[in-house]
Amino acid sequence: MILKGAGFSSWRVALRLARRNALRAKARSLLVIAMIALPVAGVSAADIVNSSSTLTVGQQLDRRLGAAQAMVQPVQPGSPIVQLPDGSAFAVANTDANGTPQPSASPGGPRPVGPGALDQLRAALPRGARLVPDDETPRQVTTVHGEDTTRLVTLDAADPAARGIVTLRAGRLPHAVGEALATSGFLAASGLSVGDTTADVATRTRFTITGVAEFPADLAKDALVAAPRTTAPITGASAGSDWWTGGDALVVLPAGAPFTWAQVEAADHHGYSVVSRAVGLTPPPADQVPYYRSDSYAGGGGLFDDWTATAATVVSGMALLEVVLLAGPAFAVGARRTRRELGLLAAAGGSRAHVRRVVLAGGAVLGGVGAVLGVLFGGLAVALARDPIERSTGARFGGYVLRPAELLGVLAVGLVTGLLAALIPAVRAGRAPVLASLSGHAAAGPPRRLPTVVGLAALVAGTATAFAGATVGMQGTWILAGSIVAELGLVICTPSLIGLLGRLGRRLPLSPRLALRDAARHPGRTAPAVAAVLAAAAGAVAVLVYVSSSDAEARAQFPVAMPLGGVALLDPDAPTLSSLPDQAAAVEGALPGIGPRAAFQRVIPGPDCGQRSSEGAASCGEVGLLLPPAQRCPAGGGAQDATPSDPRCHPPTALRLADVVAGDAGTLRALTGSTDPAAVRALLQGKVVLTDARYLDRGEAILGVGDPAINGADPNAGPDGTGGAPTVRLPAVVVSVSSAAVGAVIPESALHGAGLTEEPMGYAWLPPYVPSTAQAERALAAVDAYNPGSVLQVQHPFQPRHGALELVLVAAAVLVAVGASALATGLAAADAQDDLAILAAVGAPPRTRRRLSGFQCAVIAAMGTLLGAVSGLVPAAALWESRYISVHEGGEVVVPWGSLALLVVCVPALAWVLAALSTRPRRHLLRRPT
Repeated sequence: MILKGAGFSSWRVALRLARRNALRAKARSLLVIAMIALPVAGVSAADIVNSSSTLTVGQQLDRRLGAAQAMVQPVQPGSPIVQLPDGSAFAVANTDANGTPQPSASPGGPRPVGPGALDQLRAALPRGARLVPDDETPRQVTTVHGEDTTRLVTLDAADPAARGIVTLRAGRLPHAVGEALATSGFLAASGLSVGDTTADVATRTRFTITGVAEFPADLAKDALVAAPRTTAPITGASAGSDWWTGGDALVVLPAGAPFTWAQVEAADHHGYSVVSRAVGLTPPPADQVPYYRSDSYAGGGGLFDDWTATAATVVSGMALLEVVLLAGPAFAVGARRTRRELGLLAAAGGSRAHVRRVVLAGGAVLGGVGAVLGVLFGGLAVALARDPIERSTGARFGGYVLRPAELLGVLAVGLVTGLLAALIPAVRAGRAPVLASLSGHAAAGPPRRLPTVVGLAALVAGTATAFAGATVGMQGTWILAGSIVAELGLVICTPSLIGLLGRLGRRLPLSPRLALRDAARHPGRTAPAVAAVLAAAAGAVAVLVYVSSSDAEARAQFPVAMPLGGVALLDPDAPTLSSLPDQAAAVEGALPGIGPRAAFQRVIPGPDCGQRSSEGAASCGEVGLLLPPAQRCPAGGGAQDATPSDPRCHPPTALRLADVVAGDAGTLRALTGSTDPAAVRALLQGKVVLTDARYLDRGEAILGVGDPAINGADPNAGPDGTGGAPTVRLPAVVVSVSSAAVGAVIPESALHGAGLTEEPMGYAWLPPYVPSTAQAERALAAVDAYNPGSVLQVQHPFQPRHGALELVLVAAAVLVAVGASALATGLAAADAQDDLAILAAVGAPPRTRRRLSGFQCAVIAAMGTLLGAVSGLVPAAALWESRYISVHEGGEVVVPWGSLALLVVCVPALAWVLAALSTRPRRHLLRRPT
């Protein structure tokens, strides 16, 4: 007989039976396919997005060079430099006795060009080269509301060389002088539109917006794009055919000739760095690149690249495990629903191997269909959502790229994971007694203790392994292995936890009590569904924890110079200090209800410094806070890496308007937000009010006087830590504030006794609201009417730096968790139809059956999300720890308790609603199989 065969014929029969069973139970088959297709679609979509957004070297050069052959940047005109082949780094090159350039230190940045630089640049370039300026500078321009800062890009968008760098999305290209393109980011921020006019505040150069520009490499760019002839009054471009701005410029060679490495080195000899298309596509050998021998070269690759690979390894492995656990309940339910047919197969002479093959064949059939549909849906989703995805990532795709080998790999993974998910149900079906299978009774016993102990041990061991892998430095394999073991440990413990949960329902109402008892009595049906929800919830929790931790890190590094909503006006020009009151009145006119005005003054040494010009005042030196000896880093100011455990070597950085200012209680409130009565009394008593307790030394503040470098890179230089500057000690108190614009507020009465003086610096307000961007633009425009050099600063709230891509990841993870919960609980409910039929037979009303079905699904979803929350913390925390160790950028792991609570509550509630609504009110009695 064919059934007794062990080769291809028996597998062919098994596949035919699996296909027939799938067609007979269409609803269950669709659920199984959806369970597999859902994660496969996500993986395939991620692969297509990654392939499409990963640009080739040629595409990267197109977006940087356009249609030009090279880009030149003046670094140190007249002095030789050496550079990397891609132009990403350069260093000064001193010449030896023979005139050969020798690598030296990095110059630190481009130098401004001087007179005759255009002729010098032409001498550094190949003969016949045409220059197309492509440079940008920050400029203050007018808007609908007032003024704002944008980037002015000097580039003729109509020049063929600009093709690929900037793209026209709407309107027309500029043709005449005074016309410009604007990016959508600029239009959104300024309130302007095509046809409107804006002007540079400093030079009053006007720009008429003729179209909307887009930079494919930076879709969020806020910029104006104008030709050199239009921007010449601003940039000081050299008149002529090139209108060179003195900054970066594209180089177009006759007949598209390549810009060779020898020509790059010739330009380097004149002090110009070059990005060449030909060199980028075919780099020179390393022994021909002098930069590799310089002190500035630190080698290729970095810790962040290693950490990225670690994260990719962990995410990929956890996604594979998630697919397996998601598909597991599908095949477990399928095996139980066909156990009578499997029993007939065994009774007809089929062996246990044949029974297993039938179940595995079901995994192959449904897994293959789900994998194919998943890849198709993933590709279709990326194609339909391409524009939103590109905008969320901030750059256009290089193209819609499909890599057949990778997509076939995704298909294979979907098929293999389907087989793995069907493996355990297949083994159980092969071991099931024939009589029990024919009668339809499941042989289920109470959960054993040994698996629970093993599961708890795996949870502990896996967690320890994951964190051990994080601490030894980017060991992605260890983090992945530990995370998988920990998650599987929770899965193994699931039957025991279900049994404990069933005991808790004795005092609950009828429907939840029956649901808990049913879950405990059928662990073979409940446990796989819980495991599926656990896997999906773990992925969502891991993403939520990582995004929240990264968010908290960015919040801690967010530059806070004032209390939230605080407004500060500073005039750095001595000749216009007399207009400060008028400028302050203009601010108050633009920001109604801003609150009381508080003056603050600059503290300078010497009683006559305030009477000098701005240059003279600067020559007097500075007054700044000094750390007491006990608060200084034991190993010196530059020992951050030498003593990482000592907090004194990592003093918190603060963005301040000034180190110390002179003022009163109003100044203290406006600049720190504090109205502490003790601090107000201290100011009246002539004491200094510090905003940082580290600077308090036995009730006094130490002020360094007269040293211009007192707040430089090493404020603790010198044997006494004062940099050789004289010091003044004043009685002080500390006020506790969350943010402060200054390090200390000194009353004027204390200055004169210490031989110090003050001069006007600015005004500050602490309004009862946070001024909007439009209000800030109006205020800035009002101030510029008196002095364009004045600074108006508004402290806006922190905005998470995560873009739409991270939000999409979070939304996708939560969606997968909800979808998996619905599908897994739907399969469990399908397996519990006999129980609902019995309720109908004994006369239970439809609402009771709905409630029972709803609570059955809610129990599965609640257990899965709770266990998933625990499981998801392990990979997220381990990855964050590895990032901190490897990149030195991490902070503490932040658990988003609110989001987790919402996930744990909403997913079961949604499962309850879906299950209750899908339960039919009228139930036909089912005939028990004989």
